[in-house]
Amino acid sequence: YKEKGRGQLKEFRDKEILCLEEKLQSLGIERKKVGTNDIKDMREYKQLVGELTKAEQDLLAEYGAPEYINDNGKEFVSEEFWKEAQNWAQIFNTESTVRQTTPKEKLNWIKEHIEQLKKEAQNSKSELTEVNKNIKEKANTLSKINSKLSESSSKLFKLESDINNHSDNLKTLKYDLETSRKQVQINQDYLARDKKIAENWRKEITGELKKTAFGKEYIRMDPETYEKARMSNHWFQVRQDKLEQEIRQLKTDLNNSNQARFKLIDENKELKTENKWLFKDNETLFQRLEATNKKLQVWRHKTRKLLSEKEFKAITKAANAEFLKSLSPVVKVAETVVKTIKKMTL
Repeated sequence: YKEKGRGQLKEFRDKEILCLEEKLQSLGIERKKVGTNDIKDMREYKQLVGELTKAEQDLLAEYGAPEYINDNGKEFVSEEFWKEAQNWAQIFNTESTVRQTTPKEKLNWIKEHIEQLKKEAQNSKSELTEVNKNIKEKANTLSKINSKLSESSSKLFKLESDINNHSDNLKTLKYDLETSRKQVQINQDYLARDKKIAENWRKEITGELKKTAFGKEYIRMDPETYEKARMSNHWFQVRQDKLEQEIRQLKTDLNNSNQARFKLIDENKELKTENKWLFKDNETLFQRLEATNKKLQVWRHKTRKLLSEKEFKAITKAANAEFLKSLSPVVKVAETVVKTIKKMTL
């Protein structure tokens, strides 16, 4: 009886060991034979088998191995599909090709699932490396854009200052030109009036027509009338010379003002052209900045899948800080461009 019992135990033990080896191999675990047997009796052996079975069930529950399989095509199916197949089999009195999966099939599925997770983890690691590389490239791109925007900002600030100065000078010149034109008109009016007064004087002066011994005609005038006419004529002559001199000077000033005005207009045109090119350059920079922002959005989307919520928030906070820091000169440039355009359209 004892020999028979020992033989049954050995046969049972060998079968269980073979089954365990298959399970361990399916999990990627190699069984090592050490030539000893620490199991004392069948009770301890069954206890160990029970613990292993529980560990196996926990493993299956953790990974959610499929419970049902369709032998027709070897596809895993849901419980609803299994129930429906059972109902159809009962209706047609046939054997269903859909059955419950065996532990070995579940373990094989878990092994394949773990291998797939390893591949995905490796791919995720590669993607994360690529994302980090892209982050550095985008940071360098933002740095270059920031540098160009700062340079453009300085040019725009200087351009705005020049335009303000030219606008003030143009206003002053316009005022001076208008004042000069009014003064010229006033002096011309004075000159015309003085000529009219002189003409009136010539009409009022009377005298006796005489002839010399040689037949030359002359007018004999009253001394008082002559002196009065002479003084009046001298005063008008001096005043006329002064007015003509002032008119010449005003015309010269007016000509100089016109030349300065034309020069300022030319400079203003050059500033407008430069402003136009700077505006286009900034528009290109804004487009590049928008493209970089879209790439960063793609990066955030991928990073959210690869990192935990805490890590994602931390890296996003740092990236946003850098991005907002790079945007500060952009805002200044935009404000300057708007102000400059308003100045140019006045």
